[in-house]
Amino acid sequence: MTHKQILGAPNHRQFPKPHTPWLMYQEWYGVVFLHIPVYTDIVIPLIPKGTVPDLYNGQAWISVLAFTVRNAHPRIAPPLPYLSNFHEINLRTYVRFARNDRPGITFLDINASKSLPSFLGRAYGLPYRHADIYRYERSAQLKIISQKAEGCSMNLDITTSAITHTKSPLDVWLTERFIAYQQLRDGIYSYPIQHKEWQLKPMTMDGSLQYNFKGLELSYKDVQLAHYADNMQVLLWNRMHNHYLK
Repeated sequence: MTHKQILGAPNHRQFPKPHTPWLMYQEWYGVVFLHIPVYTDIVIPLIPKGTVPDLYNGQAWISVLAFTVRNAHPRIAPPLPYLSNFHEINLRTYVRFARNDRPGITFLDINASKSLPSFLGRAYGLPYRHADIYRYERSAQLKIISQKAEGCSMNLDITTSAITHTKSPLDVWLTERFIAYQQLRDGIYSYPIQHKEWQLKPMTMDGSLQYNFKGLELSYKDVQLAHYADNMQVLLWNRMHNHYLK
């Protein structure tokens, strides 16, 4: 899929994509979504000022995403081996920007398997940290993910289906998100992205998960919904300060 094709697939968006040129290209492979319902009171202290929890039928959610980033590069430069390919596991929750009510996410924690992407992500205002993350495949449908980092331990055997399934309204609500809102010292910044619609597959898993973050304790038994996607091509825009958010 070309950049123009990614830009030309807006029908699944809740609001228009930015009119400015995109900044970064990434490919996400082997995307695992683990979704956990939580009390709204748990989410409120974790999200930026100026955002409110985005709820589905009155329910707040937190998600763990695991995937491999490949061919990441700025618009004006080619991929670099030591920067462009790494594993990532992130923790996110769902918010709306109070000023315009646009739905998005807030990253609570982002782990990357290479130190340079972690450093650059932190410099860009995102909560990256370096962690040991390993992934491999035993067969076409069986994926192994292992992570060990402060506050987060994951060891999962994942079996996926070869066939995509019809998405429920909740599936769409949890996955089709096109902006992140992050709190920095001088206010809220938005981080817009664009991609085609997610093609989700059923998955089953076995193993362990323990994620402790600022008093939030999540475990394997808390996961109520899980999805898998083979790949996604993504365009990312430069961050924008809340003064310019309409």
